[in-house]
Amino acid sequence: MVSPAWLPRTLKGLGGIRLINVPGVKFPDTAFRADKGMNPQTGKPFDYPLHDTISTHEAARILGRSINSAHMLLRKKDIPFCLVRHNGSGRTVFYWDREAVKQLLRGLPPVQKHLPATLVKAADALLILGIVRSTLYRYVASGKLSEIRRRVMTTRGYRHQCLYLKSEVMKLKSWRNACRKQAISWRSFRKEQREEVGEPEQVES
Repeated sequence: MVSPAWLPRTLKGLGGIRLINVPGVKFPDTAFRADKGMNPQTGKPFDYPLHDTISTHEAARILGRSINSAHMLLRKKDIPFCLVRHNGSGRTVFYWDREAVKQLLRGLPPVQKHLPATLVKAADALLILGIVRSTLYRYVASGKLSEIRRRVMTTRGYRHQCLYLKSEVMKLKSWRNACRKQAISWRSFRKEQREEVGEPEQVES
């Protein structure tokens, strides 16, 4: 029977699984692995943080989020972490890989303080087009609108915001007005517009 040297008779620290000394019984390797973030040598939380790891509080400061929001984002992105037993209280705290947190920050949308004149917010796009939000999402999925994501600073930290090109919104509005007068497809409408302004023909999805 497979048995780790540090747990000769029990896996009490790994979910209460007990190794019964029965001839011919072989436990899978997954039964001997410690939980994610645990010390693989003891199956328990680490006594000290690993080298080049940071606390959730420091990771939240780097990401510009609240502690709860940063913790959910780090877990969602599967950032490597280790669990450390807090001295005194005995509770376990998360420590995250510093380089992985910085790499996650580099992959986030840029922070913009001012809204460019060429972009409009989702609420403004809905007002211009006279549609509901679900229809706006369908236009984005079909390629009629380009969605641009940015980060903005709020009182509760950074938040993601979806923006749309004002020129595309106005073209879509013209097409919707043309549809009310006569049945015209989006492809035919864009082809007529290119012919009017002399744009080269493009292949649309």
